[in-house]
Amino acid sequence: MLESEILKKHLEQVNKALIEAETLLEEKNLELYSAKQAVIQKTIETQKMELHLQAIVNSSLASIITINKEGTIQSFNPVAQDIFGYSSSEVIGKNVHLLIPEPDKRKYNSYLQSYLELGNIKTIGKAREVTGLRKDGSLVPLDMRISRIDSPGGETMFLGILIDISQRKEAEEKLRKTNDFLNNILNSPTNISIISTDLERRITYWNKGAEKILGYTAEEMVGHKNIEILYPDENSKEILKKMIKTIYENGQGISCELEEQAKGGETIWVNLTISPKFDLSGKIDGLMGIGENITERKKLQVDLIHAQKMESIGQMAAGIAHEINTPLQYIGDNTRFLKDSFDDILYQLKEYAQLAEKSGNGNILAEMLQCLKTKEEEVDLDFLLHEIPEAIKQSLEGIGRVSKIVQAMKEFSHPGVEEKRPADLNRAIEMTLGISRNEWKYVANVETYLDSDLPLVPCYINDVNQTILNLVINASHAIKDRLKGNENHMGTIIIRTQQNKEWAEILISDTGNGIPAEIQPKIFDPFFTTKEVGYGTGQGLAIAYSAIVKKHQGTITFETETGKGSLFTVQLPISQKANNAEQ
Repeated sequence: MLESEILKKHLEQVNKALIEAETLLEEKNLELYSAKQAVIQKTIETQKMELHLQAIVNSSLASIITINKEGTIQSFNPVAQDIFGYSSSEVIGKNVHLLIPEPDKRKYNSYLQSYLELGNIKTIGKAREVTGLRKDGSLVPLDMRISRIDSPGGETMFLGILIDISQRKEAEEKLRKTNDFLNNILNSPTNISIISTDLERRITYWNKGAEKILGYTAEEMVGHKNIEILYPDENSKEILKKMIKTIYENGQGISCELEEQAKGGETIWVNLTISPKFDLSGKIDGLMGIGENITERKKLQVDLIHAQKMESIGQMAAGIAHEINTPLQYIGDNTRFLKDSFDDILYQLKEYAQLAEKSGNGNILAEMLQCLKTKEEEVDLDFLLHEIPEAIKQSLEGIGRVSKIVQAMKEFSHPGVEEKRPADLNRAIEMTLGISRNEWKYVANVETYLDSDLPLVPCYINDVNQTILNLVINASHAIKDRLKGNENHMGTIIIRTQQNKEWAEILISDTGNGIPAEIQPKIFDPFFTTKEVGYGTGQGLAIAYSAIVKKHQGTITFETETGKGSLFTVQLPISQKANNAEQ
């Protein structure tokens, strides 16, 4: 019994151990299954990640190439194929030297060695510009970054990311050439000054042209001087301030002709354009001034205007000679008449003297009185006593008329002054009409309505005279053209002066043919003329426009109607206030 009980207990223990072993085996199998599932899931995820990474690599805009530490190409994405011209099958398994120009292979080996020396540290190399060798032998500039990576098997690999920078290099080259071109323009010692300032008008840029024109170096001016150093004259300084204020208000550039003072104290004329400079936010952060030295041009303009005056006088010379000849003729006739009359009167006076001496002898007295009476009848003494004062009066009038014409010619042909001076526009009109009378007297009646209260106007009077002359002559020619075939009729030229607020106005209208619509935009263009050869150079209205608009900051406008006539209006600023307002 004892042995059977022991055996029974032993069997129970064995069964229990078997049950525990089975339970443990089931648990182990479950763990193994879970581990297997985890491995399978990990493998699936890894495959998905590899596929995802491969998709990224294949869709990348950059060339991606992997190589081992011996330099053998392991992968070659589509962009790399496009850049280098090889298919992946042509390069995988081959050394990367295939893609490197001969002169750069040693440099490549140096790069690779430096990465190998980094041990197990994973790092991204800094960007380098390199040159790639295409299949067709051409070169391509690349931006390259190399990363060291370790494969799952522990093998050292390198990932190269290369971007084709051909377009960027071309753009950089174009930009470099453009910058060189602009720098050559900005810094060449030409007659163009380029100056920039900040909001406080301190000079921030001063080119070689400014150095040449104004005498100051960039070192003297940039950061040290205010732009107003160039405008010591209060008038120019006030014009500059008005211009800058207008630029800040409107955000647009302004051009004008202005006087500047160079380092040596000499005055120069510049055609100045001032424009706003903007920062990245679009706000004005300063000004840029571009000035062309037009001092010589201004001198030439003065000479041209004077030459045009002389041309005008030359063209009117016959008429002026005729105007002078008429009073000279009756001055000469009257002078001869006075001489003959004086001889007759002198004879009579001598006879009267003899009569007085012999007044005591009655017979002789009667005889002499009869002789004197006969002589009086012969010389028509009453007529002489009446006509001699009239002849003297006419002669004096003729002399006055000749003097007036000569004075007008003298004033008109004078070279002029270099600064504006107050002038009487009414007198200028009368003087101009005097020397141009022969141009209009046969075709038009001139009516003048001159404002006697018109103040003196600061101007270059010779320029104004020339403008009035050109407009009057053009008006007479327009009327003459209209009256062709109808010479018995006369046209009308009306000249009016008036004050319109801060402006003095000269209005000249005519009853000519008017200005055809197709040529209206061109009438102020230099050398444009509709007159026959020999009757006009096309400079008259161009010079008038330059003189009134550019030199005086005034205006010259016109209204016209075909077949009825034209009206030209000239405006000149009466005061400095109006002048600055126009600026």
